[in-house]
Amino acid sequence: MQDGKTIVKLHNVFEGRFHTGHLASVGGRHSDGFVCYLSGGAEYIHDGFSFSVEAGGVFYLARGSRYSIRVHEDTHYICVDFDFAESPEPNCLFSSGLPDARADFRRMLHTWAKNEPGREPRVMGILYGIYAAELTAAARPYQQTRRIFSEAASYMLEHLSEPGLKVEEIAGAVSVSQVHLRRVFRAAAGETPVGYMTRLRLERARNMLIHSNFSVSEVALSVGFSDPFYFSRLFRESYGLSPGAYKKANRILV
Repeated sequence: MQDGKTIVKLHNVFEGRFHTGHLASVGGRHSDGFVCYLSGGAEYIHDGFSFSVEAGGVFYLARGSRYSIRVHEDTHYICVDFDFAESPEPNCLFSSGLPDARADFRRMLHTWAKNEPGREPRVMGILYGIYAAELTAAARPYQQTRRIFSEAASYMLEHLSEPGLKVEEIAGAVSVSQVHLRRVFRAAAGETPVGYMTRLRLERARNMLIHSNFSVSEVALSVGFSDPFYFSRLFRESYGLSPGAYKKANRILV
């Protein structure tokens, strides 16, 4: 999304819902639009690229863009349709770090629905604020993403033995929202925070199986798995052997 574009016309502000399993294709969007997910989650596929949206996520859809939607769970969203003065390239753009804007979208919806004199300037003012936040988020340097990722990964390593470690806690430790933390991990590591943390746990477990005398259950607990059977299943999926078999095949006597 380029800086300096002028919004020349508001078409509509509306809310909608998708149900789990819903599939839809848009063959050419009629206007520009910002969408905010109030709840739920879905995947948008555009020109070989896909991104996932969850509660609090905001994204831009350009006029003329073609995309498909795959709904993961029941969703509730608010959409603002408008026109930029310049004809944009037909693309989709997922916000990478925009603060939770659900309150702003609800204000626009409420103002638009009242249909009172002056509603368009009021909605336009809120919309420009969201547009400005989008531009700021998009301009953040790559180093910011790497910094957040590095701090979050370090926090994971420090607390890896805690079975109750949650994404919410990790996000709080690095002062970002859960939504933004997930985007950072997708950008920096190509996976979710949970997926990355699971990989760290399994790698630590693998080293412990080789270099220690701990039992499989003790190893599982020490790396944050409260259920040894779940740990064994994940380990086999990753390394092709059960933890016990891997230990026997690779153990270094200590």
